[in-house]
Amino acid sequence: MATSKLRRKIAWEAARLIYQQQVSAYYPAKMKAARRIQKGWVKPADLPSNAEIRDELQTLARTHEGPQRQDPLLAMRLHALQQMEQLKLFRPRLVGSVLSGQIRHDSAIDLHVFSDNLSSVTGALDRHQLVYRVERKRLRKANKQRTYTYLHVQAAYPLELTVYPSDLSKRHFKSSITGKPMKRISLAEFQQFLQKKYPDLNLDELTSEGPQQVDRFQLYEALLLPLENVQQNRRYHPEGDALYHSLQVFQLARN
Repeated sequence: MATSKLRRKIAWEAARLIYQQQVSAYYPAKMKAARRIQKGWVKPADLPSNAEIRDELQTLARTHEGPQRQDPLLAMRLHALQQMEQLKLFRPRLVGSVLSGQIRHDSAIDLHVFSDNLSSVTGALDRHQLVYRVERKRLRKANKQRTYTYLHVQAAYPLELTVYPSDLSKRHFKSSITGKPMKRISLAEFQQFLQKKYPDLNLDELTSEGPQQVDRFQLYEALLLPLENVQQNRRYHPEGDALYHSLQVFQLARN
């Protein structure tokens, strides 16, 4: 089979697997598609890029969903704004299809959040009475094995949070689809984007809760919880970590 024809067939089959939610990620989708199409070993050069699979996905969405697939876009963007407001302590960044506008029937709101302690993020979700599931995946990127933490949140529209360490908030991540710097925007940038895109909308009214005052106890918790990872010299601090030490100091001050 000609290489170009083989690549297109694998790309289409991989896109179908993702579209039908049989596989969730590009790499396993293309490998499964390659095994089905070629019935054997496939040269790496014959495998389609993630961008080729993405294009086939968009074609499938246009074919099966038509123009109405764009109907929920504004509602999803407003919901994303509300969720970013609720998670503002963790410097959220919007990425993916809700930002680009290329949504499908199964699209979720994708946010990057930054914290050195997962409990501080899940605590914020708990306070807003959101149901979520924690998932940890070990993936190879840039020839390095890394463990990524995801929070799958049940809301009006599915919300997918990727939790990164705080010191990565300014790093420019590369897109796994294009290989170029990933497009992502902060809360302030997203507000400006929406005002420009939808000039007739009153964002404060449409996001029912509007701008949130930061709960001071939520702020204290977000600042304190990472101290659990700061181990102290047991010779001088037998209590162990800096969080326990800080709580002891607080209790003595309170007494």
